Amino acid sequence: GEQRPFSTLAQTIAWPTLGEAVELYLAAIAANPKRAKATHQHAKSYLTGALSFFGPDVRLDEITSDQTDAFRGWLIKSGGRNGTGLQPQSAELHVQRVTALYNWIGKQEGRQARHQKRAARLLHVPVDPENVLRDKPVRTRFLNREEGARLLAATPSDLRAMVCLGL
Repeated sequence: GEQRPFSTLAQTIAWPTLGEAVELYLAAIAANPKRAKATHQHAKSYLTGALSFFGPDVRLDEITSDQTDAFRGWLIKSGGRNGTGLQPQSAELHVQRVTALYNWIGKQEGRQARHQKRAARLLHVPVDPENVLRDKPVRTRFLNREEGARLLAATPSDLRAMVCLGL
């Protein structure tokens, strides 16, 4: 048979840009009847920061682990609304959504490759697992006076003393 250089045998299909991938991902979320109502809104909000930081025209395979670490730092320093920084737990939600985007694109590639009877290309997820914040976000919320009064009114009399101690 014909002999060709190894480099010509490799897949030449380019990975999508970040902007294209986000558009495909959000369309898939919107089309999924099993998703929660807020899923699309949250995904769009979290990925908007990634688009702002990396730019929509960078290809997915060009984003590095160092860049995603810098993205996390940017979110904490100035990535929130009006240029204010985010809490580390909030920044982590943005980074987790980038990871989800890469995983989804990788799954789509696997499905497409099976359909086309070819080997699937591998896409490196550039989020370093060692830098992922492991602690779950902690939220502390206090009841206002009206909520406290409603809670007391709804509490059975034998438990009222315990609820009063908590308020």
